Amino acid sequence: MTHFIVKPFKFVVQWAHEYGQAHPKMQGIFWIVMSVVFMIVPNLIGRSLTETMGRNVASCISLLIVIPFVFALQKEDARKITSRNLLFMALGGVSAATVFSLFMGNIKINGDPVSIPWFYYIVVVLYNSVLAPLYEEKLCRSLQLRGIQVIAGSLAAILLTSAIFGLAHKGNEMAMSVYAVILACMALYFRIGAIERAVAHGAYNFALDLHVFFLLLPA
Repeated sequence: MTHFIVKPFKFVVQWAHEYGQAHPKMQGIFWIVMSVVFMIVPNLIGRSLTETMGRNVASCISLLIVIPFVFALQKEDARKITSRNLLFMALGGVSAATVFSLFMGNIKINGDPVSIPWFYYIVVVLYNSVLAPLYEEKLCRSLQLRGIQVIAGSLAAILLTSAIFGLAHKGNEMAMSVYAVILACMALYFRIGAIERAVAHGAYNFALDLHVFFLLLPA
């Protein structure tokens, strides 16, 4: 089964790279189309697994399946990853989360947090801090961003992808749109790759998770 998926995928990737060198706008359209495909696929996988595994576990499994394909699809022209850069990105993410948490206001907790299994917290942290950042950075600020940039320019690419990212995070649209603009600028103007951006993104989510978990502790 895996062979029937991987082999055609390799052919598509090779075609996109070779054809795209001579036809950059067509390659840009291809990146955008593939980003839509990889937005749909995890949802389909997640829905098929939710009934038996629960929504959170199903979401993790769907991204574990999709992330390798998304990263294999597009090769980035990014700066070299170093431990120093990763540390700075993590600190930047935590700092942004700290500032944001000051304006979060009150969080209403429904139910008894003590009754929630510890496994749930592990799954949530894994999804929010590792899987979702890797997936979103490659999807939004690699495939979509580069695709729109080739067609409409850098400014349009930054604004459009950031607006889409903000709308995808209902209830927190403005803050996430601003955060997305910063990450998009990192990608386009500083050659910061998806892995490094995912570290900042994951650190941001992890810090906010800790903030919420702290509020869940019994008084």
